[in-house]
Amino acid sequence: MNLQPRSVIMLLSATLLLSMVSCSDEQENEMPQSALSAEAITANAEADLVSDQIDDMVTVAVSSDFSAAKSAGSFKEALPTCATVTTTDKETHFNRIIDFGEGCELPNGILLSGSIIADYTIDMNAGTAVIEVGFDGFKVNDRSVTGEKRIEWQQSNEAQNPQADVITAVKVTWPNEFYVEVSGDVKREWIAGYDTEGWEDNVIEVTGNRDVVNSLDGGYALETLTALRREGSCRHFVSGQLAISKNLVSGVLDFGEGACDNKAVLTSEGGA
Repeated sequence: MNLQPRSVIMLLSATLLLSMVSCSDEQENEMPQSALSAEAITANAEADLVSDQIDDMVTVAVSSDFSAAKSAGSFKEALPTCATVTTTDKETHFNRIIDFGEGCELPNGILLSGSIIADYTIDMNAGTAVIEVGFDGFKVNDRSVTGEKRIEWQQSNEAQNPQADVITAVKVTWPNEFYVEVSGDVKREWIAGYDTEGWEDNVIEVTGNRDVVNSLDGGYALETLTALRREGSCRHFVSGQLAISKNLVSGVLDFGEGACDNKAVLTSEGGA
């Protein structure tokens, strides 16, 4: 399948800007009516990134219960001072609330409000945890997040790395009531930085499939072609590829080769 370049997606914090770039006037005229929607893909990518950032915060919180290096104290230091963490534990059962109040700005400029609630049970001998994640008035910038997540955490996988298997069913709603629903299963492998005190050297690779439905033009399927790489020092995916499909139209979203920037390139092909 020969894909022709169609657009560039600019990821700006938790806001995305997409510019359409056609190869020629002929290609623009030949664009099928069922072609991938620039506006919809922008919103889909934003909602998927919001979902992944939630996974970051929850797995970081739980990892502090397993790792001496990533202690609860250093976990709190990874959050802005305006965030409040409340933990209730009964032996192997924990309830942890990360409360961002009415507005709490992260170091990367994203404004969070409301709470993320993680309720989980730990098996220290097996090095595992099962985490149920919910939300109470939680917002990323002005986007409301509702729904739930289930995370199966293992301290050491076959490659001796921490891993989280995440089942997601969340809805991200804009102030104008436009929404995107994200569901699916992803694997998040923590490949570097787990055994150090800081968080900026963390490297996580994300694989798996998602179904995304938005109120603009319906459903899309997202499939990881090459692992999406997240680094603690950068708020964006720095590399990896996602296959995007809708009906008879497909494309590939490429996040680059490691640079921390706000760009990803989409190549797409229209079907009959």
